[in-house]
This record gives sequence, C-alpha cells and structure tokens, in this order.
Amino acid sequence: SVLALLLLLPAVIAYLLNKYWVNKKSFVTVTGKPTQARKLIEEPHIKWPLFAFCLIVSAIIILFYGTVIFASFVRTWGVNFQYGWDSLKNSMTLGLISAVIGGLLGMVIAYITAKRNYYGKRFIEVASVLMFAVPGTVLGISYILGFNSKLALTGTGLILVIVFTFRNMPVAIESGTTTLLQIDNSIEEASTILGADTGYSFRRITLPMLKNAFFSGIVYSFTKAITAVSAIIFLVSPRWDLVTSKIYTLFDQAKYSQAAAFVTMMVVILLVFIGIFNGLINLLLAPRSRAPKGAGIHEKTEETK
Repeated sequence: SVLALLLLLPAVIAYLLNKYWVNKKSFVTVTGKPTQARKLIEEPHIKWPLFAFCLIVSAIIILFYGTVIFASFVRTWGVNFQYGWDSLKNSMTLGLISAVIGGLLGMVIAYITAKRNYYGKRFIEVASVLMFAVPGTVLGISYILGFNSKLALTGTGLILVIVFTFRNMPVAIESGTTTLLQIDNSIEEASTILGADTGYSFRRITLPMLKNAFFSGIVYSFTKAITAVSAIIFLVSPRWDLVTSKIYTLFDQAKYSQAAAFVTMMVVILLVFIGIFNGLINLLLAPRSRAPKGAGIHEKTEETK
C-alpha cells in the first residue's frame, strides 16, 4: 500500500497538468454549421507503405492468436471443455453487467464534468479517474480490507462487479469527455431556446453524439473484465471463480491444452459480444425521420405546377 501511494503521486500530478493544459485550449469540431467532407489520403507513396506496415503488425497478432487456437485443438494434449465452464459463464455475466453500468456512469460523469460548472467539479474529475492509477493487486487488497467487516461483500459476485465497474470506468469517462469537448455549446443552447429541458437535450442531442464513445467504453470495460487478473486474483471464490484465474491454475498444472482452449473461447466470445454491442448501439441510437406526413406529396404537386 505504501508503494502504491508513492506511485499515485506522479500519476496525479501528470493528470492535473494534463487537465490544466487541456482546459486552456478549445477542441470544438462539431458545430451547427456545415463542414467540408473528410478527404482521404490517396497518394501511393504514403498509402502503400502504411498498408505494408499494418499488414506486418496484423500478421504478428494473427500469429499469436493462431498459436493459441492451434494449441487448443492438439489431440495429444487433450481438451476438456466441461472443466471450468462455470468460470467462463461467471466472467461473461459479471463482465456484461459491469460494462453496461460503467458505460452509462462514464457518460453521465463525462457530461457533468465537461458541460456543467458546479462546486466540487474538480474533485469529481480527479476521483473518477484516480482508480485507473492504482495497481490492480493493491486495488484487490484494498477491496478485501474495505468490504470484509460491516459491509461484508468478499466472496460474492457483487464485489467483482464493483471492481470491474470502477476499475474500467475512467476510460469511458475520458472517451466521453474528449467527445464532448468537440461539441459546440450552441447546439444544446438551441435546444434550450426551443423549450427542451436539460434531460431531454442530453437524451436526444448529446447522447446520440456520444454513440461512439459509449460503445468504445462498453467494449473496453467488457474486454478488461473478461481478461482481468491482478485486480480480481484475491477476490474470486469457489462460487464466483473467473476464467482468467482458471487459466492460470491450468497453466500452473501444466494443462496447456485446456488453458489454450479457454483462451480461444474468450477470444470468440469477445468478438461475438463486440458485434452484438455494435448492432444494439446503432439500432437504439439511429436517427429517426420526423418529416411531416404528406410532405413529399406536397413537394411533388408544387413541382408539377
């Protein structure tokens, strides 16, 4: 804990300096005025070297994952998918719950810190992202000490959800804050002038603009929850065992095939959930047409005349 506090000092100083520097600048790129379309880079001497570099990096990543997938199907080692299936289900369930909660809280905190002025705003800004600077092992120990007396949560699934939510929420907050800093305040002011309250403006104007930030926050939170090790290694229990601790146990027992099989399942599950999240977000926040009924017919009649 003492070493963790020493690590917190430079992290907090760097964060405060960054906030001080960012607040002095304007990053507004989304306004109510029309803007020029994005221009793509088409020069061959730039495009093809970058493509080759990305291809090499992608090949290395595919090689890593391919090795794990191949190892999970090697017959001489054997695979037993029944062993530890509960831990995989626990990781998916708790990770999904914490991702949704963390994504929503992250967007709300980003909104009230980037677009609102009130007493205690700076404290909320620092406290909301301070969790990210704490080492995961120290975080797990602190949760054991904090929730093992009057409010006994150790050994439960709730304490794992809390750890996942507050550990990964800073990324959603920073992503949402960065997006909100690019949105001109005049857009919300126009909504207020037309009679909308703050909640309606946030739900119908600001939140759709935060679609990408919200999605990235949920995906990041879910991915980190599924793959978390250091923060939960002291918090798992026989009832709430997670797949990452199971993989380390299998690896320690030299059961490499089963460990590789679980890693492969984790990758597949993450890809499936990313696709589901993307589809849901696009469906829920898709713009809806509000053209008056019969508007097209009226325009046609005028044209004919």
